[in-house]
Amino acid sequence: VPRRWEADVNNALVQQSGIYGFGIVDWHSASTGVAEYFGADGVHLTATGATTFASVIAQAVQAAIAART
Repeated sequence: VPRRWEADVNNALVQQSGIYGFGIVDWHSASTGVAEYFGADGVHLTATGATTFASVIAQAVQAAIAART
């Protein structure tokens, strides 16, 4: 689903992450082209998509924790 605002929002998130020190999880790369992650509307996640999304976030959190220790 094309989203005109997507690039602007992503750029703002990257900018703010540098200011406030939060991480960015790249769900786009993990999910692009994987139709079974999304419902019929192409936006909302299926159970498989939600599980994968949670896993991508968990891996990013674990990597951030490991980098600080």
